[in-house]
Amino acid sequence: MTAWMGYLIYGLGAAVIVFVLFSAFRQEGKKSSEDPSFKESEENIPEVPLDRNFQEEPINDKKESDLDSEKESFSSLLTLTLAAPRGRSFSGEHLKESFERSGLAFGKYDIFHWIDESGHTCFSVASAVSPGTFDPNHWRDWSSPGLNFFLDLNLAQDPKLEFKKMLACVYELAHDLQGDILDEHRARLTQSSVSGYLAKIKGFESAKQRGIF
Repeated sequence: MTAWMGYLIYGLGAAVIVFVLFSAFRQEGKKSSEDPSFKESEENIPEVPLDRNFQEEPINDKKESDLDSEKESFSSLLTLTLAAPRGRSFSGEHLKESFERSGLAFGKYDIFHWIDESGHTCFSVASAVSPGTFDPNHWRDWSSPGLNFFLDLNLAQDPKLEFKKMLACVYELAHDLQGDILDEHRARLTQSSVSGYLAKIKGFESAKQRGIF
């Protein structure tokens, strides 16, 4: 089996896990993102290539049905996957150490979350093994072929900043665990795909201003 076929098969299972966990998050309702005191410095966050040529489409009057259709076609979920080298898995003990260094905390739904000083969850991390949960009480006997990182733009207080935090965390863990970073299409992450994520965030913020979300 070629490497790209392996990533594709692995990615299909990972997508199902993220979807289930994402649905559970959304069922609890959207937390308020209108806290005017939420300001956080972007210091110590790695620079990522920005799509400075992104041009926002002019605002046009649309029928309510058109807006509903556009909303349905837009996914607010940003995902990244950290895959172990082919034929290997991340050991539980190694993951425990790496998570602690990265500031990830075990919590709701038995997965890990990156929580800021105000208590806001910026993004979450699930195992690539169904049902996506972790067992901190048995790290020695636990392993996973990959990790799924996900962020819901609807719940984000500062979408671009929170995405950059998630990206920085994935980079850190990839270096520590010697894993491969995959984008939402299960291809290796590139500067072009990072720019695509940033353009998607820009488009989401534009749609939100137009009342689509």
